Amino acid sequence: MKYIQHSSNLGEYMPVFFQMYLKVDGKIDLNSCLDRDFALFFHEYIHFLQDLTTTYGLTQCFYYGEYIQAAVNDIYKHDKGKFTIPIRYDEPAHHVKIADVITDTTMGDCNSDANEFNVVNVALDFIDNLPINCPEISHIYVVDVEPREGDFFSFGAYAIKESIAYIMERLVTKNYERSPEFPYCSAEKIVEYVFPELGKDILNVLALCDISLMFSNPAEVFYTTLIQLKRKKYIPNKPHDLYAQLKNAKVGSHGNLTGPFSHYKMVAEEARKKFESYFSIQMNNLKYIKHIMNG
Repeated sequence: MKYIQHSSNLGEYMPVFFQMYLKVDGKIDLNSCLDRDFALFFHEYIHFLQDLTTTYGLTQCFYYGEYIQAAVNDIYKHDKGKFTIPIRYDEPAHHVKIADVITDTTMGDCNSDANEFNVVNVALDFIDNLPINCPEISHIYVVDVEPREGDFFSFGAYAIKESIAYIMERLVTKNYERSPEFPYCSAEKIVEYVFPELGKDILNVLALCDISLMFSNPAEVFYTTLIQLKRKKYIPNKPHDLYAQLKNAKVGSHGNLTGPFSHYKMVAEEARKKFESYFSIQMNNLKYIKHIMNG
């Protein structure tokens, strides 16, 4: 899974292995580079932070580690190291297959021709015919968006992450490159449709996106929280006040209910073990990653 901006002169960030590719001429000096180049770097760096400072991001890191562990164990089972690639796990009960299905479903659509759109309808739906054998997961909620009559896309974690990065890019830099409205303006468009008063301050949209990434299904949390705010007619005095919505939230973890921040710490610890065991990361980078996760 990787975040790819569709314009030919934008960038790409591949999570877990913490590698960025910036399509710029020559070396990049962040202290003296062009605004456009800095905007590119900043956008991708936001994705880097999303993978380390959110529960959803760290869960994906953990899933990568699970896949690598399973693949390595299978490779050792083959005579003289002979094996075919890609190594796939299609058994419905295999934990890697289950993780793949959860990720693909909650990530939502990554491509759409909705370069410019106005939301016609938004609905919370669920998928219950999942190709997995996992009694604990009978269905996964999805947010269906109709950008024009008869056309749909699934609003998920991918669009939420890109919405955050694009909002930040526009707030921090002057000469950013305009991106397609899907996925980069998806969150703003949904807020504008459901509860336009909240969206008058773009930082409210940013906070709502950020909050949603502290859960396993960000789009579900984004939409249900937005509906609750609308019903209460709640407009925060400042965007940071929206984080108070997390105080009473509960997350299922190993059969128990816990707060989202406690859950984040548990997921971070499991992800940290994967970093140290399976990923080739230089020690200085690992120290930096731990510092961010503990911050």
